[in-house]
Amino acid sequence: YVEDSDNNNILRMQNWKFNSYGDESSDIGYADDNEIPVRLGALLSMEVDDYTDYVLERGNIEVNGNGILVANYDCQSLRNPGYSKSDHELFLKNRLGLTKIIWAYGYYQDDITTGHIDGIGRFINETTIAIADYGTSIENNFAAACTNEGLSVIMYPGDPNWLVGNGFVVSMADSDSLHNAYLKTQLETYFPDSEIYMIDGTSVSNNGGGVHCLTNDQPF
Repeated sequence: YVEDSDNNNILRMQNWKFNSYGDESSDIGYADDNEIPVRLGALLSMEVDDYTDYVLERGNIEVNGNGILVANYDCQSLRNPGYSKSDHELFLKNRLGLTKIIWAYGYYQDDITTGHIDGIGRFINETTIAIADYGTSIENNFAAACTNEGLSVIMYPGDPNWLVGNGFVVSMADSDSLHNAYLKTQLETYFPDSEIYMIDGTSVSNNGGGVHCLTNDQPF
């Protein structure tokens, strides 16, 4: 949502460039991806902001709803060569209405997304973030950075790639049923007013994604 000159909230759509996770020679079909927001905007009579001069993937955006963005710097840096850190921050703050950006650094070499933030940390509310407890320096350093910026940090013993909807949360499960039950209990404490659904996302995760990656929630 953005505010117009009369302080009314208006829902707008943004169109960012996608280049097959930085591999423009890959066999992932994406040539028409940037036409989707244009056509949806026309269908829904919604204004579309053209930001296709910059590569940004939904999986690397996580905001708290009050001006704070967390994202993986390695991903943004590799997708947009030639940009300095200050360039990225100025660009994203101006176009997303941000006041602060907290960066995660590093990624697993077999991760084609180059460390999307939705597999590292997710906001539970404006002041609390759940960070994957994988036990590596990527998550540990990110947790320290969030703490230093005044956020409350909870270490989550699973993949935080979940979708928060209207009264429900859909989260990634794994092959261990006992662990899944434990994760569900944890999520019930994070989102006490929501129904929690654990789904088998093995085929998705094996291809570098998660439930959050496959969806694009619309504010309501």
